[in-house]
Amino acid sequence: MLASVIAPARNTSGMVASIPAAGTYITPSLESASAVATMLIGNSTRVEDSLFMPATTAASLIASELTNANDSLHASALIAIALVLFGITLLLNLVAR
Repeated sequence: MLASVIAPARNTSGMVASIPAAGTYITPSLESASAVATMLIGNSTRVEDSLFMPATTAASLIASELTNANDSLHASALIAIALVLFGITLLLNLVAR
């Protein structure tokens, strides 16, 4: 539960600012963390010649598009990408042991 204290000072827009109380913390949601990672990588769907150009990862593609998948083909393609990503992760973990 996020407890907040109303600050008596007003900002320039005339609205009262809300400050988190002592002892509370704000945890970022998974959605905001994936959005930050997507923006950092560049979120480009083009395949470029250089590794330093903007791109997208399979995980950020799934996180950003799964909620917007309106038809079953789009959702199935994203689930297939997730299964491939899971298979690669599983294979790497088995080889590492």
